[in-house]
Amino acid sequence: MSSKGKIPQDIRASTSLRRDRSKKRRRSSNPFESETKEAAKTSRSSKKLEDSKDHDMPINDSIGHLMNIILRFFITVEQVSEVWASMHCNAYPPVIMSSFPYVGNTYEVKQRFIFAVRLLWIGLTTYDLIMNNLESASDAVCELILR
Repeated sequence: MSSKGKIPQDIRASTSLRRDRSKKRRRSSNPFESETKEAAKTSRSSKKLEDSKDHDMPINDSIGHLMNIILRFFITVEQVSEVWASMHCNAYPPVIMSSFPYVGNTYEVKQRFIFAVRLLWIGLTTYDLIMNNLESASDAVCELILR
């Protein structure tokens, strides 16, 4: 330090010794002001869409038909996911009961089946045989129920 009490510039630059002058406040960023509209359109696909004169896209009717089939399939699976069994005995009147409780998400049945298969260490060929038999059995049950 010199005799007048001044701090050399190299020390002043490395440390913040001036506490009387506050730092300049940085303005907080506003996401709505950060980019202009021209800068926001940087992707090539957005430029192509903006430059194209024809915005009409061809519509394929088979896609709608396919979505209709898929939707009907899932509605049918949801309706058939609970199977009812009828218990008959000569001494008592017939009792109708659910063979298994209703499952809200039908994919859980498949997940439980795969878990049981893994526990039993059944191979892929045995799994394929079971699935083929299960498919034919479910087709037969579906035909009986939906008559």
